[in-house]
Amino acid sequence: MMPDYDNKNPQTLQKLVNAYVKTLKWIDTHTAAQIADEMLADYYADVGKAAYISALQNEKGIYNPSGIMPPDGPPTNVKVLMHHLHGLLLHLRAGLGIPKRKDGPPVPHYLTAMAERGR
Repeated sequence: MMPDYDNKNPQTLQKLVNAYVKTLKWIDTHTAAQIADEMLADYYADVGKAAYISALQNEKGIYNPSGIMPPDGPPTNVKVLMHHLHGLLLHLRAGLGIPKRKDGPPVPHYLTAMAERGR
């Protein structure tokens, strides 16, 4: 979201953050298999449910139930994004076009203060 929208719609933004934190808490209290059972099958259709569960179990620790990014989070996100950007540029330079991916959006780290209020 853009800062102008954030400043003009604080109640809407707070509701969004509250829902985000509630979701993170739900993820924290459920197994990867339980989470996969709630997902639409289309979400993991390309890899299969078992692979999705395995990957989620390995990555579940990245979801902080408080909704607050640790201090080293932003630099780590930048490194990860730069790594993926570099790979994308190499892919494009090789004439392969834009690769098809089903990645979710990055964590909105600028919402930390609202995440604290949403606890």
